[in-house]
Amino acid sequence: MENYAIQGKVIKLLRMDYPKVNHFHTDTRLLLDRTQVLIHNTSFEYKQLLENANQVIEDKRIQPLQHRLSAYVDLDIFPSENSTSQNEAIFYHQFYPTLSDIVNNNLSFIQFIEKIGSEITRRSIPVRKANIRTVPDKDGSYTEFIDISLLSESLSNLREYAKGNSDDNKLLHAIIFAVMFMHIHPLQDGNGRAARILFNLMLQIKPLSYLPLTELCHFARSGYVLSLREAFLFSEWDNIIKFYCNCIHLLYGSATSELTSMQ
Repeated sequence: MENYAIQGKVIKLLRMDYPKVNHFHTDTRLLLDRTQVLIHNTSFEYKQLLENANQVIEDKRIQPLQHRLSAYVDLDIFPSENSTSQNEAIFYHQFYPTLSDIVNNNLSFIQFIEKIGSEITRRSIPVRKANIRTVPDKDGSYTEFIDISLLSESLSNLREYAKGNSDDNKLLHAIIFAVMFMHIHPLQDGNGRAARILFNLMLQIKPLSYLPLTELCHFARSGYVLSLREAFLFSEWDNIIKFYCNCIHLLYGSATSELTSMQ
């Protein structure tokens, strides 16, 4: 399924459907189950998780986070300008809310998203009022996120999806939520940071145990970006799910041999 239209050098993202569990490969579902158990049975505070992330980077254990095309495009991928999760962790600790309060209605949901954007960037960041695009590639091409006419409905649908969060599939719900948030791209700036904060919240991670995904996303470069684009453009979710799961295993100190490679 293709969720985009090409207009000259512009890739225009279109509406995309939420995935179903039976759409995923068997190894993806098994990795999800193992990662869910790991989260349930393991408890580290942010400081230890951050040390683990930095050790992964120091040891150059990038293989579990690489896409099959990473070797060809890594130098052309813009890495995230944010290489540290410290401001995210501070926000999460200070403003740790109840998920049910945030998703109670559309207004509370939008207000919390704007609060994240403003607190993280230290300036007023409202939900966008116009179309928004990526930084152009070397050839001048760029991706434009979903049209502003779809924004209100898409955020409302995302809020309803968050309300259906369950203990049985909490990790999968959190990953899908974060990816759909990035696809909607509701903020003028800070969407990645907001998505990671909301991902932790969907998982009901304790205030002092924030999962520092930022460091690994920055380290992985194309592994993260290409996996996101596969979901955005073609509704191919397996690699982005594996990316999130592998990040969590690395943060919790799992050996590389225990992880499932992205395809």
